[in-house]
Amino acid sequence: MKAILNMYDSNLENVEVGVGDYVIANTDEFGLKERQRYKILEVNSHDMITVEVYEGHTAMYSIEYFDECKF
Repeated sequence: MKAILNMYDSNLENVEVGVGDYVIANTDEFGLKERQRYKILEVNSHDMITVEVYEGHTAMYSIEYFDECKF
């Protein structure tokens, strides 16, 4: 299963991401740090992902809090 980044923003192209991909936080809220890279551990639905927030602690977030990670 894949999650779809930008699905709530009609001005941006949709980007599919899955387990093992990285995303960049676009907010400093909800325990995230803006511009920090997070690895996707689980895709819960097309608009929800689980990431490791810090070592040993995971949390589920809406994809709207992340942008595509371009290496």
